[in-house]
Parts: sequence; structure tokens; C-alpha cells
Amino acid sequence: MAKSDLLTTKVIRNRLTRTVKELVDAFDTSTGHSHDGSDSASLSATGNTLDQAYDQGGAGSGRAITVNDGAVTMTKNDAGTENVLELDASPSAGAAGAALSLTSGASATTASLIIANSGSGADILGTSSTWNVDAAGVGSFTNAVLLEGTVPAASLAYVARDNTGDLTVNAITGKEVLLAIAGTDVVTVAGAAVTIAQALTVSAGGLTVTGNSTFNNNLTITGSLTFGGSLTINETLTVDELILDTDGSAPGASNAYVVSDNTGDLTVNALSGKTFNIAIAGTDELVVSASAVDFKGNDVDNLGYLELNATTNPATGDAVWLSHDNTGDLTVNVRNGKALHIAENGTDEYNFSDTEFELASGNDIQFLGDDGILDSAANELIKFEAVGSATTYLNLKNANGAAIELEVFGAADKGFLFKNDQNETMFSMVPVASGDTWLQVTSAVGASNGVILAAAGVVDRGFVFHNAAAEPIFQIDVTGSAPVNWLTLDAADTGGQVVFANDGEADIGMLFNAKDDEEMLSLKAATAAVTYVEITSAASGVAGPSIKALGETNTNLLLIPDGTGAVNIAPGTAGSKTSPSLIFAGAVAGLDTGLFADVADELGITVGGAQAMYFGAAQEVYLGTGISTTFTGPGGALIFDDIAAPGGTSTNQAMIYGYSSGGNSIMAQRQEDGTAADL
Repeated sequence: MAKSDLLTTKVIRNRLTRTVKELVDAFDTSTGHSHDGSDSASLSATGNTLDQAYDQGGAGSGRAITVNDGAVTMTKNDAGTENVLELDASPSAGAAGAALSLTSGASATTASLIIANSGSGADILGTSSTWNVDAAGVGSFTNAVLLEGTVPAASLAYVARDNTGDLTVNAITGKEVLLAIAGTDVVTVAGAAVTIAQALTVSAGGLTVTGNSTFNNNLTITGSLTFGGSLTINETLTVDELILDTDGSAPGASNAYVVSDNTGDLTVNALSGKTFNIAIAGTDELVVSASAVDFKGNDVDNLGYLELNATTNPATGDAVWLSHDNTGDLTVNVRNGKALHIAENGTDEYNFSDTEFELASGNDIQFLGDDGILDSAANELIKFEAVGSATTYLNLKNANGAAIELEVFGAADKGFLFKNDQNETMFSMVPVASGDTWLQVTSAVGASNGVILAAAGVVDRGFVFHNAAAEPIFQIDVTGSAPVNWLTLDAADTGGQVVFANDGEADIGMLFNAKDDEEMLSLKAATAAVTYVEITSAASGVAGPSIKALGETNTNLLLIPDGTGAVNIAPGTAGSKTSPSLIFAGAVAGLDTGLFADVADELGITVGGAQAMYFGAAQEVYLGTGISTTFTGPGGALIFDDIAAPGGTSTNQAMIYGYSSGGNSIMAQRQEDGTAADL
């Protein structure tokens, strides 16, 4: 190097050193200098500006700095807001020059640009709407983090983060987004489809596909896979679980398909005339056709329930089938001559044939409610009503050539109780311990024969009728060991009388006894009798009931006392002229003509309530007022008592009597003054 060059270099170095020093002093606040953050400072007149240094030695001659003794540094350590270094490329016309160009030689081993940012700002920040990075070669990044932004125009190919975290990869219209491995495209994303060229493995989390998809190779999915469009697989599809979306629509009927439609229905469709087959080891085990489901001899196990739709029964009756017919009926059909069996643990418990319903030994029929058995018209035939904790029950026993037995089981000496629909007792049958006599009812044939009620068991037993308090009210007993006479009670038509008859031996009659066989009333019958006694009750009043002889005209009524006994009429109260004890009235109105006996032992005759005559205790006969009579025989007299004189006053007594004198009967009178004179 020439000396002049060394001098020039030395001068330049000194000037640059001075210039830098002046720059430091101008911007160093520690020396007391202050500035407002502007980009200029006044240098001393003895130094160059950076622009002057740039042109030192010629235009642009001072632009190069050889860094061989440490890096060129610019340090900012105050609180100002100015930038440390600003590069402004604003050419007046189009120019290719860059604001910053970094070149590293082939021997460089570090990055051309190293950014050590410990602050909160971005390492590199572009402020325009687009920021382009062009490279002649491949750009390499250890990690690339995208900040939230707005996606560029659709006409650009870009990778962007938007919508608070979405990652958008965009290709230009008509182009594709390609994912490649080892230079081979494995996933092609076009505007109409996504093509996966290799096997697809989906792990937990699943895959959702909303467009139509075609797989030309095997598809293996270990997670869930959701398709919103159609899926065409030309090879084998192997899945752990296949879940169909619930909003699908069934394809055309000419396709064989599986679809979830109607918001959750699963439809498996086969072509017309074909079947849907479920096979095991290549053998069809279940075949579903348009008209039948063929289980191929397999069992149906663990079936929750089987619901049948209404249909028409098969035409073949000589087959085994189950059918829902008549819009709700369930028909179970067996072959001709066979039976329907309901079994438990392999043992038939209930058997249905065309003629019988069988229950295996030990089985019962239990009604879970108060239900019963209906007749052919669905009317109640027998109803069973349960009683809580019941201990007695009905036992029905058939017989061989004998009567069927109805028995009360469960507790000793319990009987039967018959009630109406109002729960009112109508008939009760109560047994006694070790009972040996019972009621027997025997039917009859012929118009003249009646049903027989018999006391069976021990011979010569009768019937005792009790009231509700178990008190005897009527008893039918048996006298003798071979009775031939009995009581018959005949009902009658309208207006007829009920008949009590002895229909045993002829002309026997009836006997009414008190306790201990003490006779009270005996009704005897005469041979071929036609007359009889009628006793008629009466309405209120003193007329009273009547006893009448009937059967023939003008029939007498005979009262025959025993031996020297008499017919005694004993009224409760002594008779009088207005209330005689023995009345002769017949059907004539008025019951006050007859005989009476008063308390003075006098027998009186009354006519129409007036005393006509009476016989006194002294054998006198008294005639009433206005009564005349004829007396025969001596000693008779006619006495007039309480005679009314013409003056209206009552006198004592007048008497007309007869007596015998000298063999002649002489009538005499005794006047009211007591004197007597012959008439």
C-alpha cells in the first residue's frame, strides 16, 4: 500500500472515529444532552455526517465498512420511542433495489439474520395488507407460528390463521392443495373432492366427511368416521364401528344400500327379488326377503319382545305359525292333531289342543284381579273374588258313576255362603263338627210329583228352622220309623186359597200339639166328606170373625161337648142389653139382638139394643116396655115395673098373675097400692 494511501486511510479513520464519537455524544443523554426523538443531530463543523461519510472519496465511496475488529453496534438504552435503525427505500421511479440485503458466503456457518427478541413484540412485522417472501430456493423453518389475521383475497394461494385460531390453506381456483410424502401426493384436496391415495387411518376423535367420497383402496378406521354425503368404496371396508348419520335419505330402490333415515331409522335395502342375508363362515344363517324371514333352522335367543304387524293368516293351516290378524288378535297355529305346549325348564306345563286345555300336575290358575270366566258371548259366567290371606277354598271333585262333590278345604267345618250382587246373604250352608245328617234335594218327573227335600244320613231325622239368633221357629219332625202320612202345602192361583192337606192315608186329618205331645186341636176327616167349617176374619169393629158350615145348603154347625160338658160362652166383660154375649143377627145390620148374662146372674134377651125380657135369679121373668107375652102353667105372673101414671109420675109396681082355687085357674091382679083382686 502506498504511503499516500495509508495517510488517506488514516485521515478517513480519524474522521470516522470523530464522527461516530460526535454521534454518540449527540444521542447520549447521560452527558446532559437531551433530544426529542428526532432522527437528526447537529455535529461539529469539524466532522462529517453519515451522508458525507457515504460520499467520502466520491459518490458512494464511503458506503463499505470492513468489519474485522468486532461488530458495528448501535445501542439504545433509554426510554425513547425512536427506532435504533431505519432503512427507507423510496425510489422516485421503479427500482429493484431492496431496503436491506443480507449476503452470507459459502463458508458462513451461521444464519444471515439472527433476531434475539426477549420483548413482547413480533420478531418481524409487516404493516402492509400483503407481505411477500420470495426465495430462489427452499425456505426452512424450525417452527412456524402464525399469528391471528385476516385471510388474503381468494385469488391468492396462502396459509393463514383467522377466526381466532382457524388454519386456512387456500389454493387458487382450479388448483389443488396437495399433501405429499417423499415427493408423492397422498392427499389431494380439490374444490369438489378429497382424494386419499394411500390407506387412511383415523384414530380416536373420528373423521367427518361432508361431501361425496370415493376410496379405491382399503380403508382402515380406528376412530369414528362421519359422512355427510355418499361414500363409494371399491375395495374392502374394515371398521370397528360404523355409525350412520341420522339425517340421511334413502337412495333409489334400485340400489343395495344401508342408510340411517327418518332421524334414526336403519334401513338395509336389497334389490327387487333379492334377499338380505346374514352369514357366518360363509353360510347364510338369516335370510330376509320381501315376504319372509328365514332363520335357516336357527334359534332366536334373548329376545326382548316380538311385535307383529296386522296381517292375513297364512293360507296353509296345516303348519306352525304365529300371526297378528283381525287388527289386534294373536293367532298361534299348530299342525293338525298337534298341540301348543308352554314349557318351563324343558317340562310341558300348559298344553293346548283342539279339544283340551291341560295344566301339569301342581299348577294352578291364578287371577291377579277379581276376574273370572266368560261365556261365548263374552258375558261373565263365573267370577272369582279374592280375599286377603284367604285360608279356605272350593274343591271340586268328580266321580265315577256318582255325584260330583263341592268341598270347602283349608279349614275344618266351614260351609258355603250365597249372596246377591248387593253383597246380601241369600243362602247359607253351615256344617257342624262330625255332622252325620244333611239336606238332600231330589228332582222329580211328572206334573203330580214335587222336588224332594230330605234329611239324609241318619234315618228318621227331620228339619229345624231357626231365626238369625239360632232360635228355633219351625220344626219338621218324624214320628215312627216308617211314616206314611205327611203334610202337603198347595199353592193357588189368583183368588184361590192355599191348601194344607194330609196326602198320606185317606180320612186321617191333622193333629196340632203343644210341647210334650199335648194335643191342642184335632182336625178329623169323614169318609167322602163334602161339608166343612169356614173361619173368616173381619175388619175393625165389633162384628168379629165368623165360623160357618159350608159344603151343602142348609148345613148345620154342630158343637159337641164331651160327656156332660157344655158349650161355654164367656165374654171378657159381662153382657148387657146393648152388648149381648150371644148374638142372633146373621148378615143383618146391627149386632145388638141376642142373649146376655149380667153380673146378677140374670139371663136377658135384647132386641135392637132394648131389653125385651130377662130371667131373674128368683125365677121371675121381666118383659120390657110395650112387650106382651102368653104364659102357661100355674104360678106364672106378669109384672109391670115402674109404671107411668096418667099424671106423669112413676108408681111402684103392678102385677097380673094366675093361681088355682078349687081346681080352677084364676087370674088375679095386684094393684099399685098392694091390694089384690080376681079378674
